[in-house]
Amino acid sequence: GRLSSRLSPLASCSSFQFFLEAPSLSLSKFHQMDYGTKTWILVVLMLLDILLHALNNHTKEAAVVYAYLGIMAIVRLLTFVSLFGLMWDTVPFRFGLITLLCKRMIPIAITLPVSTVLTLAVGILRGSILEKSTRGELWQNNGYVTLFFFDYFGCLALYMVIFHAVFKLAKTKYYKTSDWIGKASSDGRR
Repeated sequence: GRLSSRLSPLASCSSFQFFLEAPSLSLSKFHQMDYGTKTWILVVLMLLDILLHALNNHTKEAAVVYAYLGIMAIVRLLTFVSLFGLMWDTVPFRFGLITLLCKRMIPIAITLPVSTVLTLAVGILRGSILEKSTRGELWQNNGYVTLFFFDYFGCLALYMVIFHAVFKLAKTKYYKTSDWIGKASSDGRR
């Protein structure tokens, strides 16, 4: 009697509406950070990436090139985690509308791996050339010069796409459940 009277309002709600009104749980310290803090972490990671690229290009020893390359790979992984953290609090992410969110984040999904692969390729080629020859011969290698410029244009594209994603995810529409209910039902989700 008493339990059924408490549950009767829930019986009239659809499971989707109940899910949207359920309180969210904080799962980690990163989740509890505000958007501005997560954005600053992302900016610091991008500045670190730029600094590591500059240091790597002025290094004359192959072992140091490979060390910088390893650190750059870790920075790119942390950049991905930071972007993930920015998306964590959005309505599409919290309520399983990942496909709708991913459609809006396609540039990140393309530029981050492509730029990372280019950076790793340039670093590995640079290290192997420096192991065998001098720094002067580095710029005579057409493959290296080509990859070098593709890498830098890829990095520039990546930084622009990251800033675009930060500004896009700062819009209030990503945090209002009412804006996404219609989109979810039109996408075939209930």
